Formats: sequence, C-alpha cells, structure tokens
Amino acid sequence: MARRDELDRRLRDEHTALARLLRLVAPALGRPYSRSRLKRALDVAVVLPLVLVTAPLVALLAGVNRLLYPEFPAFYRQVRVGRRGPLPVLKLRTMIEFRHTPLGRILRRYYLDELPQLAQVLEGDLSAVGIRVLPEEIVRELGEEWSPERYARWWATYRDTPLGLTGLHQVTRRRGKEDARRYHRDMFYARHASLAFDLYLLWRTLFARGA
Repeated sequence: MARRDELDRRLRDEHTALARLLRLVAPALGRPYSRSRLKRALDVAVVLPLVLVTAPLVALLAGVNRLLYPEFPAFYRQVRVGRRGPLPVLKLRTMIEFRHTPLGRILRRYYLDELPQLAQVLEGDLSAVGIRVLPEEIVRELGEEWSPERYARWWATYRDTPLGLTGLHQVTRRRGKEDARRYHRDMFYARHASLAFDLYLLWRTLFARGA
C-alpha cells in the first residue's frame, strides 16, 4: 500500500524538468488532452510501427493455434462496452473449453494475445493509453451495486475518456484484475491525462506482465 501511495504522489508531481518540458508542448490535462489531436497523433506514432513489426508474429501465432487446435478459431472476439455502444475486441485465442492452453498461458503472461487490438487503435476504436475496456456484464453489475449518483459520475468519465490497451491499472496492479482500487485508477487517469502521463505509462508497460 505504501508503494502505491508513493507512486500516486509521484504521478501528481508536476514540478519535474520533464513535466515542465512536456507542458510546453501539450499544456492541456484531463478531458481536453484526451480529445486532442496530439493524443491521436501519439496513438498513431506508437502503434503504426508496432502493427508493421508484429503482423508476422500475429500470423505465426494464429497459425500455431490453428495447427494445435484445428477445431477452434485462431482468434476470438469479446464484446466490451465502447464509447458509442458495443465494442468487439479481437484477441488471439488462449482458452479452449474454459481452460488456458499451454500456448495461451504464455500469450496471456506477456499480453501477446492482445496484439490484434493494435489495429483497433489505428481504426480509432481504442487508444494506446487509457482506462480499461469493460465487459458488458461488469457495467451492468456496477449499475446494480452502486448508487445512481455514483454510477452516473463513473459512466460520464467512462464515456468521455479514451479506452486504452494499457493504462494506470495495468502497470500498477500487483496481482489479478479485480482489486478494490481499479476504478479509482481509471478516475485518476481521466483527471490527469496528459502527454507526460501517457509516455510514462507506455514506458512502464514495457516492464509489465500479465497475471
């Protein structure tokens, strides 16, 4: 807990030399930055080279999936809640009959199953950095469990903040996906989104591994 609180303090610190320099380039924070051309330019600049480099790897992994498990599609789609309605998210298959395959465990550990989503960033459905893209059942559960006021505040943030391949929750969680602070991290990102914050989270993502 102490390490996480220290990380939060570091992320709030706007007085470092790097933060001052990046504010000269992109002074907007929060929603203005999230909707800016600069954020879209960062998405394209980061993701386009990755799509070109990883396309052969995705094709290879899909071929291995088909070779090992010919009765199952190499890819699968999960329907998530997007900003404009249902959003199908494409992944390499990692499970068959409700269990991870040996290859699937490797793909999940290093997030390789999510490589096909890079193309969705170029299409504009996702961002390289943002808040988590939630399944429909989770959104329904929140509507049932939270007060109408709390849910309305959260939904306004979810609707107006880019949905990302990576983000604050992914690089700071210790284990599992459903810890108590996950929604706080999304709200924190929504309030403090900036070019500096995005670059920091992209750098941290290089060292993150799946559960």
